[in-house]
Amino acid sequence: MRGARGMFSPHRWSAKAGPRSTRASHLLPTPPQEEIEETLVWGRVFAYYGRVKKIALNLLVSLSRRILAKYQPRIIGVTGSVGKTTTKEAIYTALRGSFRVARSLKDANTEWGVTATIIDQEFYPVGRDSIGRAKLSVGELIGLLYRGCKRLLVKGDYPEILILELAAEQAGDIKFFNQFLQYDIAVITNIGQVHLEFYRDQTELTAEKLSIADGLKPSGLMVLNGDNELLTEFITTTRLRRTTFGWDEANQYNIHLRDIGVDGLRYEVNTPDGGVEVVLGFGRQLVDAAAVAVAVGRELGIPLAQLGQRLTGLASPAGRFEMWQLRRGITLVNDAYNANPDSMKSALTSLQDIASVSPPGATRRRVAILGGMRELGLAHETAHLDVGRFLRDKVDLLVAVGADGGLMADAAGLSADQVVQVDDPSQVDFSKFLQDNDAVLVKASRSFGLDVVAQAIRQRIGQ
Repeated sequence: MRGARGMFSPHRWSAKAGPRSTRASHLLPTPPQEEIEETLVWGRVFAYYGRVKKIALNLLVSLSRRILAKYQPRIIGVTGSVGKTTTKEAIYTALRGSFRVARSLKDANTEWGVTATIIDQEFYPVGRDSIGRAKLSVGELIGLLYRGCKRLLVKGDYPEILILELAAEQAGDIKFFNQFLQYDIAVITNIGQVHLEFYRDQTELTAEKLSIADGLKPSGLMVLNGDNELLTEFITTTRLRRTTFGWDEANQYNIHLRDIGVDGLRYEVNTPDGGVEVVLGFGRQLVDAAAVAVAVGRELGIPLAQLGQRLTGLASPAGRFEMWQLRRGITLVNDAYNANPDSMKSALTSLQDIASVSPPGATRRRVAILGGMRELGLAHETAHLDVGRFLRDKVDLLVAVGADGGLMADAAGLSADQVVQVDDPSQVDFSKFLQDNDAVLVKASRSFGLDVVAQAIRQRIGQ
């Protein structure tokens, strides 16, 4: 914005200061009148836009509240630092054979996406803001308002259960959802170092995630990650109905790896009513999501055997731990949709699981092509160094992309022949380092564009 940029240039008007200028005027030069007027005009424009946006959102919230009051669906809210979308899809897979169930599509987890889902379960906003979050066009907004009014005036089919993914990118997001949502089941998948740039510290972020409990119905159930240390105090002190999932045997829904095969991993989820077996692709977050789905399904009365059948073969959403078996015995995992310290560590652990399944007479190298993690605020450098130390004994070859990849490489302390350092994804020449039978992980935050590398490997090597 030209006016705003000029306004903050003190040299622009210093020559105009006359002999009568006060001492203060030399310190804070007064911009020309036309600059002031232009800035005020833009200020009014942005203020008007903000008011219109607030009015539009209030209309969607009002419609959502009235629709929920009319149709009375059961609501399952899913929040957490990682694993929200995968968990939402797992719950949907577990329930859809027993109920009329709908869920928020893809990443429609903001205030716009959640209200839109309540009004029209087939709607998915096309627009994105500057950081990739869903936003509505004027046409989409008008269409939603029309369909919302129609739902109120004309009785029609509506889901018995809504599964809503809830983003908490800054303080107050969950409180906003609690204004019009009452949860029959509230899930916290995990709390870790993500979106920290919008929070004062980890304590504030944890409190924000836990505030979903304020929207729980009196008879509702909290489903919590019992392995997450940041949830331990809440789990042990809350008076709300709650159950836990995770790998520790102390969890009511605890996970055990039973067998590893070329088609995936065979897990058993132990429940208060016995065990249920599921066969899943590689990826710890996928297994956690299946355990949550078992807990939710059991709460809603679905037999364990049915849950096991429905969840077997569950796949991660597109771009999130997609696994492809390529020629030359190479296994490629594309997990370049998003990244934070917890999901990085989970993916690297899963890479070990994959590499442990070797063709007869062969060994598999663990190759990690890693870029940086976004939205970490002041913890940015320390988080990358922490992941670097974690991967030290988890990989045989590290391809470090960009400065953030370099931080991880420095902390890993690997030998020179175990590290390939490049400045950007276009410089990743995998033909120089990939070998037969390699297990390859590609992971970074979406803005790094490493998905291009994964797709290039897939196309060049072939399936």
